Amino acid sequence: MLVPGCGYGHDALLLARAGYRVIAVDFAPEPLEVVRHRAAVEGLPVEVLCEDLFCLPERMQEPVDMVLEYTCYCAIDPRRRPEYFQVLSHLLRPGGWLVGLFFPLSAETSAGGPPFPVEESEILTLASRAGFRLHVRRIPSTSHPARLGREVLMMFHKLPRSSDESNSGADR
Repeated sequence: MLVPGCGYGHDALLLARAGYRVIAVDFAPEPLEVVRHRAAVEGLPVEVLCEDLFCLPERMQEPVDMVLEYTCYCAIDPRRRPEYFQVLSHLLRPGGWLVGLFFPLSAETSAGGPPFPVEESEILTLASRAGFRLHVRRIPSTSHPARLGREVLMMFHKLPRSSDESNSGADR
């Protein structure tokens, strides 16, 4: 499991406690020290990488089975969002899953940020171009009150490349 833009690693640590092997990535060293410390104290399988996410495909040799996108997309300069989906596609194995809780939903553009506004239509277009197919879309009813109706949960399946179709279910 890959958690891009993990910050202090709350999600990464939660997933590791549930038994997942997690790769937590962020470019800010200070919060990553907290993640490293907490993972070590609890004996959790969390690999912590202080990396520019856009350079990560050069570093990672093995694709991951799942990516958890939560508030990284909204922090990225909107001009780099197509590249972000391409990076995630590169890091994810064919047949893998991209699970994202995208926030803040808005059709309005904003010069300020992050967070930068997020539009569902943009997410769907960029995901499709990067080789993902939407599997689930839900507006959470249990969001934090300040986020209620302003975020969308989307699960995308990475389509197998034509040469991988016969092995799409194989573990790698």
